[in-house]
Amino acid sequence: MQENAQHRVFALSELVTLIAQYLSPRDISRWMMTSKTFSRRLEPFFWSHPVLGNCNQHSTSLVQYACHFLSLEARSNLKLSPTQAAPSPESASHALATLPEYPRLRKFTIHAHESIAFLSLYSHLVLHSPNLTELNLQYGFKSDSLSMEHYLKALATTLPCLQRLTIKYKSTDTTTAFRLLEVCFAHPQLTDLQCDFFVDEDHCPAIEYDIYDPRFAALVKSLRDKDKANADAGQPTGLRLKSLSLPDLLEGYPTDFLIPFLGSYVPKLERLCIPRVNKLDEADVRRLEEAIEIGCPRLQHLSSNWNNSDDESDEGWKTFISVLRGCTKAGLRTYQTEFFKDDFFSQGSITEKLLLYHGETLEEIEFPECFRISSRCIQSILATCRNLRKFRMEPYSELPCDLHFRDVLTEWVCRDITVLDLRLERQVDVPEGRSEGEVMAEAAQRVYSQIGRLVKLEDLRLYYYEHCGRVGWLVYDLMLEIGWLGELAGLKNLRHFGTDSHNWDFMGPAEVEFMDTNWPKLQSITSGGVTSLYGSRSQMDLWNRMKERRPYIVYNEIDPHGIWVG
Repeated sequence: MQENAQHRVFALSELVTLIAQYLSPRDISRWMMTSKTFSRRLEPFFWSHPVLGNCNQHSTSLVQYACHFLSLEARSNLKLSPTQAAPSPESASHALATLPEYPRLRKFTIHAHESIAFLSLYSHLVLHSPNLTELNLQYGFKSDSLSMEHYLKALATTLPCLQRLTIKYKSTDTTTAFRLLEVCFAHPQLTDLQCDFFVDEDHCPAIEYDIYDPRFAALVKSLRDKDKANADAGQPTGLRLKSLSLPDLLEGYPTDFLIPFLGSYVPKLERLCIPRVNKLDEADVRRLEEAIEIGCPRLQHLSSNWNNSDDESDEGWKTFISVLRGCTKAGLRTYQTEFFKDDFFSQGSITEKLLLYHGETLEEIEFPECFRISSRCIQSILATCRNLRKFRMEPYSELPCDLHFRDVLTEWVCRDITVLDLRLERQVDVPEGRSEGEVMAEAAQRVYSQIGRLVKLEDLRLYYYEHCGRVGWLVYDLMLEIGWLGELAGLKNLRHFGTDSHNWDFMGPAEVEFMDTNWPKLQSITSGGVTSLYGSRSQMDLWNRMKERRPYIVYNEIDPHGIWVG
């Protein structure tokens, strides 16, 4: 009777899906061990996207599941009764090895683990998952050739369906990096390759960058031979890659590799993480631009994750400008660059060139961990990009990346923007004969009225530059009676609002009532700074009253270094 009831309930796939989406891997694993019925119904959810690594819940569950209940055959081979346990990586590997393959496994994320037994377990899973379409390898240390070779072997032989490969190491050696590129370029289905690590030349034979490295020539030759074979067979030529981030070579890629690669072998490329380039002369700048324009006609999304201020020459500027000019055919839609320092280059601002070539098509601009960008450039972005949907500015510590009140002189045209993240600074030019307070008030109203007209905003974060640890009058900006909070009354679609803790400290019942009345869709609030949103007993009571009206609202706090703490 019990078994029949289970069959009737779990015959409803919609009900199973509804329940399983709220369960952790460990919960699913333990539930699967209770009966064969539950095991059959829940196994697809357990294998949907395992994330394995140090002290990871799914790792423990996988080991237990493999040793307890993965299959009767595996348990029999280990000579374990249903109540016996051998939760060790070695036993798990043994149990898993009795099964030929794992056809349900589609996505797999592996975090660093020092245990060789776990490495064997993970590589076994990868090697026996022929339908795997996404693999994420995330190691917090320098990879060794042994660990990488396990996955390269799988990539070259047993993963014909793999479409997305993401590798996040601290570093690796050049031999492993070249081997990785060789295998990935030969893969028949790979469309997304993300190599988030730098190549450490100190642990390998040194590369003389004045001499063209033969391994780059070998990569180009293999691509050329592959295209010729495909053309002779009447098959499409070029790689299937749509998104690419190459390993970060600290000395940069030689143009004799990069230009033919981008110009001939990635015609479907849509997303590119801009690589470092070694020794760009004026002729190379034009050749790189033409290669991207002709060879990458679909390129619409650019990013970079290397610090352009590390380059004491203008090689970085030349690289950025070449790529920006080259991808004008499709029109750039998104641009994201970390560690950006825009005023470093002697030949001009990259942001100005970005807006010149792509201001009409850009939809998303992000500067995470930004080192420096001028206030006028920020204003130009908001006043130029009509199609902008997202603008996020995350300054690195207290480095100058602020929008000054004095620069907001023209109207913002990005009326469809939904995400806006700014750090503001009260700086104005006071004409002779006028008081600073009067000029500052006019400038502040102009800034906040501009924000208030962006009625499609769903996520708004306003932070303020602290001069010598003090924010001065900025703490009053988001008050009703003496500030400009009222200018934001039109943000009816706002779902998240964040600002410095200094502002929360000065808010009272009127401000909370304003938010509750004018922002009907508000779901979360973020406080950033050195003090809590609940800075005092009165503040706690204040925000708890909003919590009573909206039980679903979430309060988040981040410390001065940008780390989420609650």
